[in-house]
Amino acid sequence: MSLRIWIAAALLLASFAAVAGQERSAESLAQSIADYPTGDSCLFCHRDDIGSSWLDNSHAWTVRPAGEPPQVSPVPPDATHVIGREHFRPLKQNGYGKFSLLTLGGTSWQSNVFEKGCAGCHTTAVNPLTGEFSSIGLDCYACHGNVPEDHATKQGTALLSRTRPNADQEVTSICGSCHLRGGRSKTSGRPYPHAYVAGDDLFKDFQVDLLLDAKAKLDSSDSHVYLKTRAVMQGGSDKSCTDCHRIHGASEPQTRVSKHFSEVCHY
Repeated sequence: MSLRIWIAAALLLASFAAVAGQERSAESLAQSIADYPTGDSCLFCHRDDIGSSWLDNSHAWTVRPAGEPPQVSPVPPDATHVIGREHFRPLKQNGYGKFSLLTLGGTSWQSNVFEKGCAGCHTTAVNPLTGEFSSIGLDCYACHGNVPEDHATKQGTALLSRTRPNADQEVTSICGSCHLRGGRSKTSGRPYPHAYVAGDDLFKDFQVDLLLDAKAKLDSSDSHVYLKTRAVMQGGSDKSCTDCHRIHGASEPQTRVSKHFSEVCHY
């Protein structure tokens, strides 16, 4: 076999392997998304201690049907959902796991914007290949990841549980996957992590300048996140988000309403 023929055969085999690898990767991804535990299964045991107050927490309604509390106005009659509260945007469902986002001027519906800029932090189980999501709002999976089925008998195996010695960097990564606004995925370029599951190493794919609060116009909540993230990830602080903030139950009252969008949110 001549060198030229051998090289051509090798390249052909490599291309077949790459395609097969992509198909296996896509199949594995679809399987992992389909298999994530939903809040319905969690609430079978946690209906009294968590389920009774879950809807009082802002994580439960990052996206919610139009007209449901906390209500905002004005909302156009063809809007099906709403994202945000003080700075809210109307949404219109346009297929499974898809929303159109109303422009800032309120003149038209934008397609393929919510998936690229918002879905990763406002919905649950986002398919990183398409941007389609499984459910609105944040389900238990968003913060707790794939909780082992036997976690009730094996204490400390569920992320963020009371019986787990939660590492401060682990907690900061979980919260930072949404609250470190201003970063980008190295893989997708989107402003949220690519295929991130709670418990993963957030910063393996998510690139963020932890000094951004000194370089851009951020509101007080965003600046606070950057300050505390630096303290844990770079300063060795043993105080993470869950030492002060509640994940379940009534959200902390806001002492000041931000009067502007941070520069990191401009869709």
